[in-house]
Amino acid sequence: MAKRIAVVLGIAVIAGVVLSYVLWNGPGGDETAPKRPDRRNLTKLLEKSAAPPAGKEQEKVPPDLLDRATRAATRPAPAAATQPNYIKSSDVPEDNGMHWFLLAAELMPEFDWELGEREDNMFEFGWQDDSRISDQIEKYREAFDAVRKGLEVGNAMLPLEPEKSVPGAGGEWRELTQLMTLDAMREASRGNVDAALEIYDVLLNFSAESCRGGVFVYHLVAGALQRSGAEQLCKTLQAPGVSAEQCRRTMERLAALDARAPTLADAMAVEAATTEYWFNKNVNPDRIRDVMRSAAKDWDEAGKQFVENASTSDLVELSRQCVEVLKQAVPLFEAEVYEFDYAAYQKLIDSNRLSKNMGDPKNMGDPQRRFLGYSLTRAQRRGTMLVAAIEGYRRDKGTYPASLDAVATALSVELPKDPFTGAPFGYVQQGAGYLLYSAGINMLDDGGKGKPWDPKQDDYVIVRRE
Repeated sequence: MAKRIAVVLGIAVIAGVVLSYVLWNGPGGDETAPKRPDRRNLTKLLEKSAAPPAGKEQEKVPPDLLDRATRAATRPAPAAATQPNYIKSSDVPEDNGMHWFLLAAELMPEFDWELGEREDNMFEFGWQDDSRISDQIEKYREAFDAVRKGLEVGNAMLPLEPEKSVPGAGGEWRELTQLMTLDAMREASRGNVDAALEIYDVLLNFSAESCRGGVFVYHLVAGALQRSGAEQLCKTLQAPGVSAEQCRRTMERLAALDARAPTLADAMAVEAATTEYWFNKNVNPDRIRDVMRSAAKDWDEAGKQFVENASTSDLVELSRQCVEVLKQAVPLFEAEVYEFDYAAYQKLIDSNRLSKNMGDPKNMGDPQRRFLGYSLTRAQRRGTMLVAAIEGYRRDKGTYPASLDAVATALSVELPKDPFTGAPFGYVQQGAGYLLYSAGINMLDDGGKGKPWDPKQDDYVIVRRE
């Protein structure tokens, strides 16, 4: 029982007032897409552990994929899956897309690390025919198919059970998306642009769906998955042989993905509901002081003395109130990063000794750190959407646009805003090319200073083409 309580408050200490690094996204958007979970009912969703809805007919699974899953079950389990506290695909119903995403990780063969340098060269200089890389891609084909099946099924919600933890699939997913990106690059190099764009579409949707229903750190993993595909997709869109229609189709797909992507408030709501779920399942008054001592190791002396001198009932109540603080903080995260009410946030977390200490930036409680990572993924996605629009304009008009307004007018669409400022992305036509950038993490327009795709620069540059 002590271990269970440690999990409850341990999650809180690591993650801060918005607690755990727990974020899984829910799509919304068109009528055929799975719907984003209703934040008001997240606790019920967690209690049900993503069980199939009553009366819903189970979707038929292609026999070949079932055969592959059977073969995968006879293989040695990957290291993460051998640990009993990790959720495996068999723990999740097959009408939940997360089942198939976890299966993708389990289907992956051993990675040939000797190929790492060759892969890096291809990401920097473009696809080069290499039989070993091609063989590696083909070995991953079963895992690719499982990802596609997961996207088709949708509702990628991770069940959280008392004896389970989040899956250790992040590393495998990174490897998987690296190979998917190389597969797309290979198709593009062969002139199969539609095939390449379809792979990128799967990859970017996977990056979004994979972070729904689970911990926040996986949202950051999803951002890493997305960056690999988004950067190479931008290069593909700029290459000869891509039509205006293909650019427009890509833009529309990215716009639909952006519309159903998770908000940070969704993330915080899942965190709060998850923490409440674990707390109610596992709280043990007999061990609460030991748990609180562990939580208080980085507190000031007054905080440590409080833990030693407070009654057991006071410590339990303090923890319960902290959970309520997390729930009350959720609406604050409906704001954009440049509008966040830090004063209201600080007042709220200061109302509880436990949440006040968790809210310290050194305990990962600084909301800006969460906002910045979240906003970077949006800047990647929206920037790539703009590249598709700009490249489609050039193919129609024969030249790059003088401004983003010209693109919006020509395509009769509303272009996305920079998530860091709420203003249009930075754009400058220069020579035979253009510069496209977001203000980046300092939230200031520095005129496009920085290397492309480097979040630590003054601006987050998407394209610098002269």
